[in-house]
Amino acid sequence: MSTKHIEFPHLTREANAALEVALAAHRRCKQCTFEAAIRESCAAFLREAMKQVQGVYDIRPLSIVWWEQLQAVANNLHDPPPPPPTLAQAQAADLDTPEGKAAVRAFLAALGEGLP
Repeated sequence: MSTKHIEFPHLTREANAALEVALAAHRRCKQCTFEAAIRESCAAFLREAMKQVQGVYDIRPLSIVWWEQLQAVANNLHDPPPPPPTLAQAQAADLDTPEGKAAVRAFLAALGEGLP
């Protein structure tokens, strides 16, 4: 180890954003096991880092196989639930079926997310 080594350097804006996403994922996982919370946090961090790279750099020169492998790692760590149904999907749902009722319930539940 050199004398210039800084084990925990100041975070860049991008690194701080990725860390915040990981910490938020960890906080949301209240009923999870420790392993599940860590896996979800790591996946969130990796996805955020990928999103930042994709938004700033042209990833075409990179091997698309590498990109898909990174996505596969994130999905293997934690596969997030699908997004809630849209308004159109909820309106089109058949309320005479359990699936249709579940779609409407999921849509309504998503409306309340983020409220205190």
